[in-house]
Amino acid sequence: MRRLFWPGAAVAVIILLAVAAPWLPLPDPVRQDIAQRLSGSMAGSPLGRDEFGRDVLSRLIWGARASLGVAFAAAGIACILGTLLGLVGGWVRGIGEFLAVRSMDIVLCFPPVLLALLVVTLLGPGAGTLILVLSVLFLPGFVRVTHAEVQAARSQDYVEAVRALGASPLRILGRTI
Repeated sequence: MRRLFWPGAAVAVIILLAVAAPWLPLPDPVRQDIAQRLSGSMAGSPLGRDEFGRDVLSRLIWGARASLGVAFAAAGIACILGTLLGLVGGWVRGIGEFLAVRSMDIVLCFPPVLLALLVVTLLGPGAGTLILVLSVLFLPGFVRVTHAEVQAARSQDYVEAVRALGASPLRILGRTI
């Protein structure tokens, strides 16, 4: 537990800085000041300036905000869709299971960089495209774990008891499993 405190605290500080970026007294991350280019740390810029005179700390914090937004959006979408596909694949036998689970095997066959290049070529660059690609790449993990858990729970006595009481499959999946 003690070994995880400092890395966890560092991640928490990064997330808090990214969330609080609009309210922090930081210089504009895109404002250029060629007179200050490549200057070292100073009072207003603890990490210095880049080749265009932009504040490096401000750019790091605002960049973290954008990166974390994309990451959380992609993980959330993958979690929701992957869990739903895993529930369907684990509960429904036959074509539902085949489509849910085997489609994830197809996704795993593509190299991630090739899939990203294909989607960017088709849809164009942007944050939405990146969220889509990352969501698709994260899906198989969620689908496989949920599918395995539903398969294991499906044959348990408590699920059979709820089914014998007349519960619908949606209620069994939503509440019991």
